[in-house]
Amino acid sequence: MWHSCHGDYDFASRMGTMKNVRYKGNAVSFTEYGRPSGFPVIIQHGLIASIEDGHLFQPLVDAGLRLLCVARPGYGSSTAFALRNIAEWAAVTEFLVTALSMKHFDILAMSSGAPYGYAIANGLRSRTRNLFIFSGTPALYNEEVRAIWPYPLDGDRTLPELQQLAHELFFPGVSEDTTVAKDVRDSMRNNCFGPALDLFYVDRTGGFRCRASRSRSPCGIAGKTTRCRMRQQR
Repeated sequence: MWHSCHGDYDFASRMGTMKNVRYKGNAVSFTEYGRPSGFPVIIQHGLIASIEDGHLFQPLVDAGLRLLCVARPGYGSSTAFALRNIAEWAAVTEFLVTALSMKHFDILAMSSGAPYGYAIANGLRSRTRNLFIFSGTPALYNEEVRAIWPYPLDGDRTLPELQQLAHELFFPGVSEDTTVAKDVRDSMRNNCFGPALDLFYVDRTGGFRCRASRSRSPCGIAGKTTRCRMRQQR
């Protein structure tokens, strides 16, 4: 069992139950699915998502894996707190996986969760076995990538402005109090802070860059398998 301020953590009985840990006073919510003794896979959800939608990963559960779904700041029951940069997400993740006794793990990151997956792989290289990216947000800090990106980018918007934009884009006419969809409900929490934070970091490097090279960490990008290595910015 894991003993914390929340009491003893019984892995066998708590799989599928949402829990919180405290990182610098902020709540970080997580849910585990699958086999407690299975190899851990950290799930980095997309822009509109809920960590309670464990059924989406049933094939991984059936494969005997242990899944860790973490709600980023503002999503669901996680506190809406700003990171210093996206690289800090590795520190948040390290705090959690250490508490859960996960020495090594794979990462599956999708959509707007991809940059957070890169951040974890960069910050926790010795603990990351594989990084898999499914339909992930590309490296929009790269000018060549930005040139073919089909959507407008505005790096000058503030978080409050992006919260309003997220509501207008994704939830027009929707009330958090009346929606029954878990992914919509959890994404609308804290005035859409979670999606706004994802939009805020969409074209910011966050302290590291990713470039193609040969390494031991494969990344599945847009249906293809490539290899990438994280390079720390100075």
